[in-house]
Amino acid sequence: MHAMSFLDHTSSVEAFDGSEALSCRDLSVSLGQTSVLKNIQLTLPSAQWLSVVGPNGAGKSTLLRALAGLIPYAGEVLLRGKAIQAWLPKQKAQALTWMGQEGTFVDDLSVRDVVCLGRLPYQKTWSTWGLQDEESVQAAMDLTRVGGLQDRSMSTLSSGQVQRVLLARALSTRSGVLLLDEPIMALDPPFQSQWIAWMRALVAQGVTVVTVLHDLNVALAAQSMLILNQGEMAFWGDTKSPDLHRSLERVFEGSVQVLELSNTTVQGKAQSVTDAPTHHVILRAPSASKAL
Repeated sequence: MHAMSFLDHTSSVEAFDGSEALSCRDLSVSLGQTSVLKNIQLTLPSAQWLSVVGPNGAGKSTLLRALAGLIPYAGEVLLRGKAIQAWLPKQKAQALTWMGQEGTFVDDLSVRDVVCLGRLPYQKTWSTWGLQDEESVQAAMDLTRVGGLQDRSMSTLSSGQVQRVLLARALSTRSGVLLLDEPIMALDPPFQSQWIAWMRALVAQGVTVVTVLHDLNVALAAQSMLILNQGEMAFWGDTKSPDLHRSLERVFEGSVQVLELSNTTVQGKAQSVTDAPTHHVILRAPSASKAL
């Protein structure tokens, strides 16, 4: 199923007219005596895709957990203009979905049962499974191409298949804010390409997406990028910004280079100006002095 056919009937994503879907002010996190995040300032409107990148240990996953209200922090996190701690758990789960690197599930559960867990925030005591729940689960499985696996036990799946099932569970919630930590790490290239199209389609429908990504070329497909370095904001801006590209090269200490693509033909295939990547990141070999 095409990504847009999943979203065309996403009526359960509640419309939000405010300018800020998710924001944080002076956000800091310490683990023991170690300062992991320092004074992060972000404002994300509806229909925005932000990719978060940075060296190992920069605080990327910690930032996502703090934005989801899963760990203690100093400062302020606002979801739809309201302090995230003030949300009731079920209402927050309907408005915001977090998907971590190590998704939890029971091995004996079927694929369908795991995807159905995404609808728990909408279930009431003694309620019956509704048509909207069924449509949401089926559409999410069709989109991520796990419908054919729905009766299989999770323990029989490959890591890439598990990743797609967990993504389907997150999408079945149909929340207006998605926080995804390394969502493509087990996906092969064809599904990585599809995943980019899914994220863009979600944003076109008004969803705010924040992704932590190690693949810098995939991260550049987002509208904006936050570069973290040692827990601080090294740069935050448009992914097409030359200043951001130079900051990437600086933060990664010259091990990467961002090149501008001269036309919209990639790997011999013409692409539309909207979909075609405008820049590409390549790895640079370390100098002899650094290699020793």
